[in-house]
Amino acid sequence: LIPNKTLTIGPNRGITIVGKNVIGNNNNTPVTISSPLTGDAESMLRITGGGIVYLTSASPDFKGKIVVKFNNSRVVLVDDAIALRDQCSAEDDKGKIDYGYSYAYVDADAPDGREPPYNTPERAAKTITQAMSHLASGGKVYLKAGQTFNLANEDLNQWKPYSSIIGGGNLSTIIQPTSNNPLTLQNGQICSNIVIRGSIASGTAWPNGTVKIINGHLIDSIVEQFTQNAIICTAGKMTGCIVRNSHQNPTVGNAIGGAVTLTANCTSFTLEQCVISNVVSAAIYGSGAIATLWGGGTARQSLYLDRCKIINCRGRSAVARMGLNKQSNIYASNTLFAANQSIDCGTSAANSILITRGEFTNCTFADNISSPGKFIFDASNSNEAVNEQQNAQMIKLVNTVISGNGDLATYNASYGQITAKHSLFPEALTYSSDNIVGPAVYSGKKNAPYSLKLDTAGSRAGDPSIWTLSDLDITGEMRLFKRGALIAVDMGCYQFPALTGFMILVR
Repeated sequence: LIPNKTLTIGPNRGITIVGKNVIGNNNNTPVTISSPLTGDAESMLRITGGGIVYLTSASPDFKGKIVVKFNNSRVVLVDDAIALRDQCSAEDDKGKIDYGYSYAYVDADAPDGREPPYNTPERAAKTITQAMSHLASGGKVYLKAGQTFNLANEDLNQWKPYSSIIGGGNLSTIIQPTSNNPLTLQNGQICSNIVIRGSIASGTAWPNGTVKIINGHLIDSIVEQFTQNAIICTAGKMTGCIVRNSHQNPTVGNAIGGAVTLTANCTSFTLEQCVISNVVSAAIYGSGAIATLWGGGTARQSLYLDRCKIINCRGRSAVARMGLNKQSNIYASNTLFAANQSIDCGTSAANSILITRGEFTNCTFADNISSPGKFIFDASNSNEAVNEQQNAQMIKLVNTVISGNGDLATYNASYGQITAKHSLFPEALTYSSDNIVGPAVYSGKKNAPYSLKLDTAGSRAGDPSIWTLSDLDITGEMRLFKRGALIAVDMGCYQFPALTGFMILVR
């Protein structure tokens, strides 16, 4: 058997091994066998060519052997299949036998030295590392609700690849990183429903970050009370997360970072339905919300934002400083940038809300305050050197509202370039005939304070061709408004819903 795609056999099929059988490799394609095996003492299942086979059944009627043969081939015995471990062997010691449970529980109050398995809350491990020791790759670790787990007690290098760490209900489980041991998600690891609480010492800088996402996914979690850098990103994704309440001392010099910082070797990172709020970064170089560390060469980082909120952040660049000597990209859709403030750092500092290039689709910029004479967007080279005007980059606005930010310009006229369509902002008519000067009339509604009032400037005036019926705005409303032959979309990150109600006719 040489599968060319991921293959699962079972659970409602019987498998009899007759003689010597081989499961080979095709691009490391895994095979999962969840049915019981049967076979006499002469039967053999061989895994070769770098193949990976997951077995999940105890298979008491299988009397044969399972042999892993060279080239990083691997058999993984999961849960009940651990009963087969005495029948497994690695030929020439070049293959690997891995085994573990697909889930485990952790209780910080568990007794020291408890033996595995940790597969019930009553038999929980004391540390995450202890639970990982007998967990299969891709397994789940459940942390007890209402407890704090200090990463000083953990060996993150022992955490299994593609494993998931899941907190207790109502975000009551806390992980406490240290400056030397940030929560690190790598090798496809996932962390969800956790509060990651950093240091509260305002003068302490953590250059390694409170969370490092090297190749992982942070879901429905809160990161708070961090210093200098909250989340250091190389590859991966954040979904439904809140990053808030930094304790960065704004007088710390030479600090580069913010709530989310993309490393020099990061090419792209994604935030979906995330909130970054109440973050203060170092005034001299830092960005309140987002920063990138450009590492030279031609690679430029790209950050993708969808249905996010960046509010009440402060720093040299309140929202984003994308790169040091070159500009990186932000691609934002259905995202709100509100009540952010750049800190005036004197000459050589851009002091804008964003220093970036990129595309902003159905976004809203409101109540932001930039330093005097600076901009909402600065598309120039970040050091504003005259001899680097050739580094000016393009910013594209579509269906975007920039209104209520005072008398700020939307971009750096000396260096930047901007294109806009179906958008609303003070200089809109400079760019295209389908833009609106404004101002915007915001609804002030509790759950959508910056939605446009119906029948005011920008309402139903966006370009609907870029959206489908499955696309949603920042609050979960359908992005497209449909009524009869009319298909329309509002400018900005909110879509005013279709009016509902009833009509009474009196005769």
